[in-house]
Amino acid sequence: MTSQCGVKTTTATELRLGLRAFLDKVARTGERIITKRDRPIAVLVQYPAQPEKAKSHRTDKRSAFGVLKGQIEITGDIVSPVYAEWAQDIDAELKRRRGRGD
Repeated sequence: MTSQCGVKTTTATELRLGLRAFLDKVARTGERIITKRDRPIAVLVQYPAQPEKAKSHRTDKRSAFGVLKGQIEITGDIVSPVYAEWAQDIDAELKRRRGRGD
């Protein structure tokens, strides 16, 4: 069916029953008006062709790991757990509170 403005129309029922074929038609022909009970409810249009993306300054697909190699200095121990220090602080706080009767 064709609308007054020359755009082809499709009912919502036809769309639901044959969505894949309908999408292929829209991709080839442009746009369709979707109707429900002979009233237009939506317009489905073809997605515009995407222009070629500008080439980025980085053309190779390297991993992000090691990007900052040689630019960061690690000082101190980053391997041993800090839980022991926190546990001591918590134990000391609990003993202090028990002593006050909290």
